Amino acid sequence: MTIREVTELLETAGHPSPGTSRACPMCSGSMSQISIPDVKDYVTGETFQVFRCAVCGLGYTWPQPSELNRYYTPTYRRYSPFAWVLLSAFYHLRVKRWTRLLGKGSALEIGCGDGRMLQALRHQGWEVVGVERTAAAARVAVSVNRLPVFAGGLQAINPRAKFDLVLLFHSLEHVPDPLSVLTQCAQLLKPGGKLIVAVPNFQSWQARVFGGSWFHLDVPRHLTHFSPQSLRSTLKTTSLRLDSIRYTSWEHDPYGWVQSTLNRMGFRQNLLTKWLMGVDRASIGTPVGLTMLLMTLVLVVPSLAVAVGSWLARAGAVMELLATKEE
Repeated sequence: MTIREVTELLETAGHPSPGTSRACPMCSGSMSQISIPDVKDYVTGETFQVFRCAVCGLGYTWPQPSELNRYYTPTYRRYSPFAWVLLSAFYHLRVKRWTRLLGKGSALEIGCGDGRMLQALRHQGWEVVGVERTAAAARVAVSVNRLPVFAGGLQAINPRAKFDLVLLFHSLEHVPDPLSVLTQCAQLLKPGGKLIVAVPNFQSWQARVFGGSWFHLDVPRHLTHFSPQSLRSTLKTTSLRLDSIRYTSWEHDPYGWVQSTLNRMGFRQNLLTKWLMGVDRASIGTPVGLTMLLMTLVLVVPSLAVAVGSWLARAGAVMELLATKEE
């Protein structure tokens, strides 16, 4: 059963009650538990809920919109030049680590955005190609960064193509049927090829502390919410063998503590992020905006310290999974 099929059942039956059991699409466990009620989307102001599997810990957003374009701002993931300099530096460091581990070859990134990760891979000698859900989403990667990026998702890739690496860097949580996507990714890998998946950790310290204020929850753009257990459960149904899960993310984890704390303090939801994406910048010059910027500076050091502690405890806000296509 796919997430979409589950959603259709929920729409006909109403909200699952605590006594109602529904099968998790990953492990067939019970999905009746409401984990986080009344989560507001910072783009539209609409309210959603997050349900959770009692067995593997998979979370899913309800209701799941049939059309997602209006939940993505035109500047989604397009940050200020300063922020992108920092992100690009971290991406290059991450790709260098992958290259030391994997060598070089051909790479496909699914949900590549403006192509910053593909740029870093190409800089390290990889042959790269990317896919995005719409032509508008792929435009910057193609016209500005001169990358071979196709619109239409995995359907745009020739199924006979085979890659040494398939990358889902903060994109698997955006699809309604992640199991199907992972199965297709396995089919696109050469025998012995590698899959890398980076997703928010629904069992992280951040998720537990902040609940509906957690920055990386990001409903309804994030349709599914993964725990380490649900990732392992998902891979068991594919031809992929789990090699490792890492919990260190310098570029996403400390920032998540800062933005989530600001959300919890009562500042407008994700205001700092909207400012970095060029949205609502006029509010930064107001007393509230200046106070938020001051609090951001205050929070940087403690957020970094707590993030490092969560990495040591294997409870970081972001998980990076490495898997191998069986020979």
